[in-house]
Order: sequence, then structure tokens, then C-alpha cells
Amino acid sequence: MKQFFGRIFYGRNGIDHLGIFTWCLTAGFFVATMISHSVIVYFIGVALLAWSVFRMLSTKTDRRYLENQKFDQFFYRIKYFFTDMKKRAEDRKIYVYYKCPSCKQKLRVPRGRGKIEIRCPKCSTTFVKKT
Repeated sequence: MKQFFGRIFYGRNGIDHLGIFTWCLTAGFFVATMISHSVIVYFIGVALLAWSVFRMLSTKTDRRYLENQKFDQFFYRIKYFFTDMKKRAEDRKIYVYYKCPSCKQKLRVPRGRGKIEIRCPKCSTTFVKKT
């Protein structure tokens, strides 16, 4: 039996980050269906489930890999945004954040130093700000 399923699933894409996300989203839609009794929400959940199973069983692994890479890049941007906001909230009593006027690089300077001249390490532009 194990060899049988091994032969069936050989060369298939399997589960990846996008697959896990769609399974969780599908579960959310099915829970929302139980609460709201909406047929539209149910069909969206079924469509997501079908798409997820299609992706898992697909033999076109190069296409599924590219889809997963795009999802990972998008998810990383969202994750980085919230991680950055959390770090800024933790550091708000110690540091002030500015953007370089020429290259838009984020710069962190100590709080409470008065007017200081800030030099961007990326483009070497200097500008004066109050901390």
C-alpha cells in the first residue's frame, strides 16, 4: 500500500507554504459557512479546496514552485512590515526614525540629542533634524 501511494505521488508538487495558507483559508471559509449559512461562502471554500488539491497533485512542479515563490515574497513583505512596526514601537523611547531625503533609506538616530546633522550611510547625504 505504501509503495502504491509512493508511485502515485511521485513527481507531484505536494504541500508548500501557499498550500498550507489555502488549506487554512478553506477551513476559515467552512467555519464561516457554519456560522452564516451562506451558500456563496460555501462555494468559495469548495473552490479554494479544489484549487489547493489541484496544486498538491500537480505534476507541473516548476509552475507551482513559481506560484509559491511569489506568495512567499508577498507574505515576507507583510511579515516584515509588522515586524518593523513592532520594533519601532519598542524603540520609540530610545530612538527616532527618519528617511533620507535623497535615497529614502530608513535611519535610526538616538532621541534627545537636540539638532543634529545626520549622514546617510547609503548615499552620504547629510541633513539636519531635531531629535
